[in-house]
Parts: sequence; C-alpha cells; structure tokens
Amino acid sequence: NIAARSKSTLSAHGLQTNEGLKGANYNPEWSPLGFEGAVDSNTLPFIDIPQMPGCSMKPLRVSQETGAFTVIIKMAAGTTQPTHVLLGASDTFILSGKLTYTKGPLTGDIGPGVWGYTPANAKMEGNTATEDTEYLATFHAPIAFLKEDGSVDSLLTGADVMNAAYTDRKSVV
Repeated sequence: NIAARSKSTLSAHGLQTNEGLKGANYNPEWSPLGFEGAVDSNTLPFIDIPQMPGCSMKPLRVSQETGAFTVIIKMAAGTTQPTHVLLGASDTFILSGKLTYTKGPLTGDIGPGVWGYTPANAKMEGNTATEDTEYLATFHAPIAFLKEDGSVDSLLTGADVMNAAYTDRKSVV
C-alpha cells in the first residue's frame, strides 16, 4: 500500500529530525519553533485593571494576530465587576474562591475547578466575588465597559494587556 508506506516514511523522518528533543516522544512530527516555553505565573506580579476596580491581572498571553488575550484575574471578596459586554467569546476557569453571577442565564455560583464559556456579545452584570477569587480567562476579543446609560465607557483590548505587561516589566527591571 503506497499510502501506508508514505505515511510511515513521514513518521520515521519526523522521529529522525527531532530525535533527542523533548516533545518528540509525544509528537514525532513536532518541530520546535522556539516559543514553546511555559509561563511560571507564580513569579508574575498582579497589575491593576483600571476598568475593573478591585481587580488585577497577570497577563499570560496576547495574540498579536487576533488580539485574543489570556490573563489570571484576581478579585477581592465583595468586588462586583462593572457592567461590560464581551465583544468575543470568553473561557473562564476558576482557580480559587467563588464567583456569583446575579443576573441573566448565567445566574448562579461557580468555584474552583469550574470551567465556563460565555458567547460573544454577552452582557455581563453583577459578577461578584463572594470570596477572594482568582480565575484564568481567555478573551477572544476586547471587553467593552459600559456607562450607566449603556454607552461604551472604555475598552480592554489585547494591546492594552500587552502594554500593561510591558510597562510593568520595565518598571521592575
């Protein structure tokens, strides 16, 4: 079978190409590009989020291509996030503490180990930390923070997160 022989040749070639490299045993076709490293989030400082009083973040990743960003957000107990609209989908994973959603179809509590998905264009209001809470969040587009009248007050974008991380790093160095 020519297709089977061709496939095994490619796999064997991949093993030889990456022989001795970490990851090659897991995925023989893996070709390292130099940006495979992990982030030790314990060594990163929390940076205040101006649009979210009582909240701070540890920037983990920002995509320069799409603007998506991943952060760890810390909320002090009793903090309620301002009303905002997710301009893209969002994933949330609670690391510690407890969040309570008080309005809409997401009403309820989530705690450690709970993963949640929120679709694009969801209006979020009344998200409260009932305990000191940390959660991992990936935002696939900016967050629009709203004024009382419902108009946009400000945005939090991937570029803002990248700038905050760069500025904070410069001040520490």
